Amino acid sequence: MLLHPEKNPSLPSLLAPEIPGAIPPAPPSQEWGINRAAAQTNFPEPGLKIQIPIWAAKGLGDKELAVIKMVHAFIADNLDDSIALAYTIKRKAGGTDGPLDPTVYDVRKVVAPGTLKVMGARFNRSTYRASSASRVLSAFDANTGQPLQAEWKYPVDTQWTTTSTWRDSRPDQPLQVRTTDDQVTLNPANIIGNGIDTTVTGLAAFIAHRDVGDVVGWGNAQYGAAIPSTIITMDDIVEVSCTRSAYAARRANSAVVVWGTAAEGGSMTGISPLDFKQVVANGTAFTGLKNTNQVVGWGGLADGGEVPANIGELTNIDRVVGAGQAFAALTADGRIVTWGHAGGGGDSSAVQDRLRGKVSYQASPVTRGLALKADRLAQTSR
Repeated sequence: MLLHPEKNPSLPSLLAPEIPGAIPPAPPSQEWGINRAAAQTNFPEPGLKIQIPIWAAKGLGDKELAVIKMVHAFIADNLDDSIALAYTIKRKAGGTDGPLDPTVYDVRKVVAPGTLKVMGARFNRSTYRASSASRVLSAFDANTGQPLQAEWKYPVDTQWTTTSTWRDSRPDQPLQVRTTDDQVTLNPANIIGNGIDTTVTGLAAFIAHRDVGDVVGWGNAQYGAAIPSTIITMDDIVEVSCTRSAYAARRANSAVVVWGTAAEGGSMTGISPLDFKQVVANGTAFTGLKNTNQVVGWGGLADGGEVPANIGELTNIDRVVGAGQAFAALTADGRIVTWGHAGGGGDSSAVQDRLRGKVSYQASPVTRGLALKADRLAQTSR
């Protein structure tokens, strides 16, 4: 985020505020800039330092320098707007100088130059207890170690997003990151593991989704390590998901194949395996988002494997997330619909009046339910 002054103060006896680390103007521009990400690192809360320099009419006993602090949240809240800075000098002996004509700063995010170093981890959404997995990545200058404003997007996106920190929501997709003079692509998360909380060892299996598009497994055979012969030869798999004892793989042709424990998602009996664009899992059930923007489910019925009729009829679902025993979906018209175990997040009726406006939600750990933070209407299964 850069702050660019639009005009200089007109009163010669007072000088414009100074912000340490400001970026000098590059010809032909006469505007100064401040990289908010770097400023926040140099001057963490309670705020960015704004210094008032010595003024021409300084009197005996007046302070050499005054420091004002502006909280970073105030700057962020004024993104794509402007901030005006002005001050008046009150003399210790009495009297004043000023006020200074306001110096107005544009507030906007600007992609920075620099060699990229991306730190963090892709979100392994498909892993059992995925809600506790890392999903935050940050862009840094590889030479200085300072945060960088970079552009981020998935191949399926049409626009880039400018930020120094990214929350990974599509781990099945490559993630593209770029500055003005560098670009990297981060591979999708490709090691998936399941398992059951128990005192008995060995109740878990891993699947590796290889770059050539196939899968290999190891661990407990019944939980998915033993990949059926009809699946192990496939080389067009684009996404792998798992419950605690079963796996589902989505192919490039939108078909889905499953294996592992039948009762927890290893069987799709009664569900058409065609026309999927996403598969999401919780502890014991899968939900698939079709190209028609409808959802279907299989696996543990009480945990969301059976989609209620009023939700299954919807044709405007944009996104689905899973908790330990429930699912939530965001519709194109801004509603949140939930189903599955009521105590694990399948019933959001108690917070309907708080689900309005901008939506930000994710799944909580398996032992808890869905954490919904939103400002839009919700619909729940009954």
